[in-house]
Amino acid sequence: MVYRRVYRSGYLESCVNRLAGFNAAVDEVHNQTRGISLQQEDHSPLMLRDVGLTLPDGQPLLSAATMTLQRGERVLVVGPSGCGKSTLLRAIAGDLALRFW
Repeated sequence: MVYRRVYRSGYLESCVNRLAGFNAAVDEVHNQTRGISLQQEDHSPLMLRDVGLTLPDGQPLLSAATMTLQRGERVLVVGPSGCGKSTLLRAIAGDLALRFW
């Protein structure tokens, strides 16, 4: 009886649709990470050239950022919650299968 009500309400269909949308968004993020190349050398600086990061909805987090850090240099990344600090660090680390959800 309860199953019929749930089925008729369309709840299951909407859950499946949301999951399918989530899966498509994850696939899109994975496809976007293919354009990132990492080159590791022992004493080379950390260089970012024209780095841009966006959320899956297209909202920009970072645009055309360029930066060079020599080995041993430190940088403080500050900003309000949700501005993309962790996203930037994950991108630098090569972990752009990000955790947007």
